Amino acid sequence: MTVAAITWTVALMSAEVTLGAFLRSRDLSSCSPLVNHGTFSTVEVLVGTPPQKFDLVADTGSNDVIVQSCICQDSGVCPKEFGPCFRGTNKSTSFVMPPQSQGKNARGVLLSFGSGQIMAVPATDKVKIGDQEAYMNESLLLMVNQALQMNGQFEGILGLGRPPKKGLGSQALGDVPGFLQKAHVDRFSMCFKAKSDGVLGLNTPVHKSTMGSVGALHWGVDFQGLSVGSADQNVLFCSPDTKKQGQETACGFIPDSGTTLMMGPEKQILSLYEDMCNRWDRCKKTHEGLLREIKKLNSQSAATTPEEDSPLYLLQHGQDPSGASGWQDMLKKLKDALAGGGGEGGSLDPSGTDGQGYGSGDAASGGLTNISPSETFQLLLENCETWMGNDTSFDTEMPSLFFHAAGSNASGKQVLEMHPTTYVLKSTQEVVHREIKKLMGILPVQILEKKNATVCMPAFGKMDYPTQQNGDVWIMGTPLFYEFNVHYDRSANPPTIAFVREDCGQCQAGKRVVKSPASLLTSNTGSTGLAGLRQLNDAPVVGSYDTSLPL
Repeated sequence: MTVAAITWTVALMSAEVTLGAFLRSRDLSSCSPLVNHGTFSTVEVLVGTPPQKFDLVADTGSNDVIVQSCICQDSGVCPKEFGPCFRGTNKSTSFVMPPQSQGKNARGVLLSFGSGQIMAVPATDKVKIGDQEAYMNESLLLMVNQALQMNGQFEGILGLGRPPKKGLGSQALGDVPGFLQKAHVDRFSMCFKAKSDGVLGLNTPVHKSTMGSVGALHWGVDFQGLSVGSADQNVLFCSPDTKKQGQETACGFIPDSGTTLMMGPEKQILSLYEDMCNRWDRCKKTHEGLLREIKKLNSQSAATTPEEDSPLYLLQHGQDPSGASGWQDMLKKLKDALAGGGGEGGSLDPSGTDGQGYGSGDAASGGLTNISPSETFQLLLENCETWMGNDTSFDTEMPSLFFHAAGSNASGKQVLEMHPTTYVLKSTQEVVHREIKKLMGILPVQILEKKNATVCMPAFGKMDYPTQQNGDVWIMGTPLFYEFNVHYDRSANPPTIAFVREDCGQCQAGKRVVKSPASLLTSNTGSTGLAGLRQLNDAPVVGSYDTSLPL
């Protein structure tokens, strides 16, 4: 380390307090584009002198600035597909590697995420986002090892988490300050757009209608329940009336831009699906019809030659027994289950990896005896291509969801409406269709045909995060940021959150530009039917949460 570098470092550190006061006295609002990658969004971050450019995941669920080190790629631990890596030695004149981060006994930081773990070492260098710059003294984390279960681009993470609660200490939170703290950014905002860049606002104006953050470790909201179809409907769970003695809230939720889905307890999500089916006319009628068909299929399963007017005969010969588009594929799934083949997609996991099938029955006989409304709901969405075209809007087809939220001490109550085009995703998957065809017009033969099809899925995933003070905690992932511009204020006590339905706008020359008063929803979709849904091409990203710690 040169004398000049030492002098420059000391000068910057000694000026940090007065610089912070000066910045707070001026209007220095700026922005950076948020590039949509489907399951997450990234922001351009410059590191070092001269600057090396990285696209880091914008994550309100963590605090650290993590950048992939070239040490990780050079050792073969990080794949080349992760993208550019940072090289400080002999490349950045402002780079300093502290002694404790060097050699065999280097001090590392182990970070756990939903997709695996990262080993990083603290380093020192300049970090710049848009017009905001900070000297990250031993607080730039360089990823040197990883055990992540993910493919594609991953250059690092920009943590935008809540500042530590006073009196909590560093034992639970770690003692590495984040970019917002070092750059003296008190307020910021985030919003996503499906077909163009979102906006990360920095040093944004103070909002009047805010909620005090609940909990201690994360940006948290008092979750007071969820209703379907109307804000006036009774909430399905998490009512304030269920708050136990000594609890701050009955439930909570964390607005997390780094998590793809909305994550919550499986029991609560299934009750939500059931209520959605009962309040969605197509689902309700389909469920009633499926129950009738299950009864008929069970009564005819032992017959060697089905009658020509039976649903099983019509199904085998490619005819639709109900006359409604989409029934054929769904009944094929039921027939497979009846034959002991099971089903796919009945899981709350969009990847369908936990092996749950639709319906219930006698395991010994393989018979399907019942199917729940929540299973019908998932089955109907999975087969969306068969009944949903591009001339009908999901927002008129399905009910909206209403999340009842409040701040600390139940202040600043707000009902957050989420539209179907936000909470339903689509994906392209290879599916197997079973067809019964006659060979030479005489012998019936079962043909297995594989083809790519569009499937739809609710943007929910199961995660248990029970806490003593705040009950069951939900993780409100990216869908929330497509509906609202979410504003955060780190300087307030407690820190505050505001959910504002406003046009996300564009970031041009470092300033947010709003061209119309249209809502986020209007600017985000612009299409109806399947074309209006966001495409999920990769496995959902799950944020980093130690569920043994409080909210």
